[in-house]
Amino acid sequence: MARWPGVLFAIAAAALLAPRGASADPDELMPCTIGIVKAAPAAGGNGLTKFVCKGTFTLPSAGAAPTGFSLSFGINTVPPGSGNFGGVDCVGLGNPAGAKGYKCGVHPTVPLLLLKTNVVKGLVKFDAPANLTGTPHPYTGDLAIRLTAFGTSDSKRYCARFPVASAVKNDMKQFKAKNAPAPAVCSPSGAFLDGGDTL
Repeated sequence: MARWPGVLFAIAAAALLAPRGASADPDELMPCTIGIVKAAPAAGGNGLTKFVCKGTFTLPSAGAAPTGFSLSFGINTVPPGSGNFGGVDCVGLGNPAGAKGYKCGVHPTVPLLLLKTNVVKGLVKFDAPANLTGTPHPYTGDLAIRLTAFGTSDSKRYCARFPVASAVKNDMKQFKAKNAPAPAVCSPSGAFLDGGDTL
């Protein structure tokens, strides 16, 4: 399985940048409208991972205003694999900057992220569960996603879970689920089972 060198470099660099310890910002438990994971060679050869969550979400505090972020993926009992992206371009939206949310990621190997009070979107230009956890299609468990925005002194987590039982497609080429309810809790149980999340 091919892994992107740029992604691995970003993971290694961000491990030093991400704040440690407990976060003062409460977790956001997100209901989502759609989650899609396409296996390679779809979408140009490396697959695709996309999610859109809509609801009412709290933006990160000033200390957690993103200077980077991580995206973690897990399939039911598979411990989540994490891609950390530090030092990326995160633009604060609104006036003052950040009042309406954030848009992050411009490098081809870095996911695109939109974080607002009414929508959270992510686009990863590869099959993230396959690259980060080695999980093949079709899935035997739920697709869980954890987004962590990390700033200069704090971090904030956004979590979602797409039930495999209600997926509209789950075959060798694609997983697709719609209208997923918010998970009960974020981590270590609920959206993810106990387990490490660092490559």
